[in-house]
Amino acid sequence: PAGDYVLGLTGNVNSNEVRTQLQAAVDSGKRFIVPVWDVTNGGSGSNLQYHIVGFAWITLGGFDITGNPKEIWGTYWGSADDVCPGNGF
Repeated sequence: PAGDYVLGLTGNVNSNEVRTQLQAAVDSGKRFIVPVWDVTNGGSGSNLQYHIVGFAWITLGGFDITGNPKEIWGTYWGSADDVCPGNGF
């Protein structure tokens, strides 16, 4: 829920499986709910945490997870806070 912290990602994000799933999301044109964060706790790896401030509807437009930084882009369709009000999905 908004106000909570979620753990950062560790491991290989540039795997075939991740790229396949991201491409399927791009190709589908479906809207997804994603968390919106404002700050991190300053950690790294499995100690990194993101502070969730809300949720948003997006469609994925594309991605490049081969470089550094990793990039995922899309279209913002508005707040999803009414769908995820304070107690998560």
